[in-house]
Amino acid sequence: MRDVAARSPCEQVYSRRYPARVATPGDLGRSTGMARRQRKRVPRNLIGFTFDAAGSLVAPVDMSHLAPDRPAYQCRDCGIIWPDLCFNSSCIDNDARRPRPTCVVCQQDINDERKRANRWISKARNVLQSHMDKERKQGLHACITLAQYEQLTGITTDWLAKELERIYSQDICPHCFRRYSDMPNGHADLSVDRPDRTRCLNRTTNLAYMCKTGNSQKGTTDPRTYDVRQAAFRYRHPPM
Repeated sequence: MRDVAARSPCEQVYSRRYPARVATPGDLGRSTGMARRQRKRVPRNLIGFTFDAAGSLVAPVDMSHLAPDRPAYQCRDCGIIWPDLCFNSSCIDNDARRPRPTCVVCQQDINDERKRANRWISKARNVLQSHMDKERKQGLHACITLAQYEQLTGITTDWLAKELERIYSQDICPHCFRRYSDMPNGHADLSVDRPDRTRCLNRTTNLAYMCKTGNSQKGTTDPRTYDVRQAAFRYRHPPM
């Protein structure tokens, strides 16, 4: 093995952090000692990784100068060397089980991609969970799991996700008379309402959609107050 002085900066950083084995080009495709669920975390894009003709690992992008007084780690996804402030503490503490930690930038990209792929499923699940918790506190049911609540209301996560996506792209809010797709906050502006707050959410008899602002203003007002306020909104902001 070459002495420390002859190694590239990246090899020195990697060997200090993982003295048992030095990274090689094959390490990017292997996952020795990693759990099956972690094998998907091996970098698919080789950003920051460069190899010379002999197969030695050449220094990646080094951003440790952002905090020179702090220890630096190499992100296992982008391959860039960041100061420890760019990693969640739990990620570094559990590093014994991982080949490299993941920086907060890559983790955010992963989370955003996951949300974009399942945005309506995630929204539908969150809506049902929120209504289930509120109604349980009201004493309207004793459901603990989301599956029990879906059976009670007749509203499944998949069905609600499809309905939300359809309504967002086609319908107009009954409160402000604007298209949901034209609202500034995107799908976050679309909310699910219980017209009768003395009963549980129900697929056929107690389910409505409106913008988040209108739902918040409706709150727990009685039906007459809500109808009068809606008339006021229609007078000030007539439907187009």
